[in-house]
Amino acid sequence: MLNKSQQEILIRSAATGWVMEPDAKRLFALAGLPVPNNRWLKTREELPGLDLPWPVAAKIVSPSVVHKSEVGGVAIGLRTQNELEDFYHRMEPLPDFAGILVEELVAPGVELIIGAKTDKQFGPIILVGLGGITAELYDDVTIRLAPLDHSDVGAMIKKLKAGRLLTGFRGSPPIAMDQLSRVLIDFSHLVMDLAAEVASIDINPLICTPDGITIADARIMLA
Repeated sequence: MLNKSQQEILIRSAATGWVMEPDAKRLFALAGLPVPNNRWLKTREELPGLDLPWPVAAKIVSPSVVHKSEVGGVAIGLRTQNELEDFYHRMEPLPDFAGILVEELVAPGVELIIGAKTDKQFGPIILVGLGGITAELYDDVTIRLAPLDHSDVGAMIKKLKAGRLLTGFRGSPPIAMDQLSRVLIDFSHLVMDLAAEVASIDINPLICTPDGITIADARIMLA
């Protein structure tokens, strides 16, 4: 069941038809899913008060900008206050500018795509696949009905051609498989709770390392 804060996020997102990234990550965090430490800076006056360690990542926040990278709306590795302010000022003229999302950097790892949609016949469906910029190139995905359990997650990972990247490949250490399983199960239960409100969810990438799992980017489209 959605809590009051999650319901409020959906209500204030209804006008645009999708949930902007800061709210999407807040919704996930309220469900216990792992997101980077972040701050949504909505005004210039908030920039000097940033309390995250440098370097940081920054992204534009706007209800009119769904694909941030296409407008230069993503900056990785900003190291100083001046660099952050420069990015803010470059983003400010873009349509419906609503600030910037500033986040701690996420360590590189295996990138997955996690998705969900509601099928008219079968109900909520969960998708797991190889993510990042290669997602469309390799089309390595597997699908199960929600909610998932540990056996479902194991079967999905085993079916992926890229599954060996997660369990250890050519001397690389395995990622945190227990946490990945927990994240996918918890995500599937959140999807069940959101089924009446949401048309689709895309988490890409979900970054997987031996030390943990992190939702690096996400988009939620409302029904």
